[in-house]
Amino acid sequence: MLMLAKQKLHSVQYAKIKSAAVSVKNEVMEMIVKVRERKSRIDLLIVSGKQLRRISVRTALQPADNAEKLITTRKIDSFESLANFTEDKAQKYQQLETVTQRTF
Repeated sequence: MLMLAKQKLHSVQYAKIKSAAVSVKNEVMEMIVKVRERKSRIDLLIVSGKQLRRISVRTALQPADNAEKLITTRKIDSFESLANFTEDKAQKYQQLETVTQRTF
């Protein structure tokens, strides 16, 4: 009887945790959706940047679908995780630049 009560309690707790996890919102995705509602594309505020200059087809960055794919595939769920993602990528690009500079 006690074991059955514990199992029921655990299942109720699990259901609460699961519903809380589902209700957590992805703030980055919400921003993309809001921009998509106003416009059909994402405006790039940065005209040129260290890495952005190297992208030959910058218009490929503007469709909201591409932004949503990036956010979901990289599992970015907050602006903090987005900042961490960009910082990690910047470090990797810096490492690649130093390696290519040494080889030339």
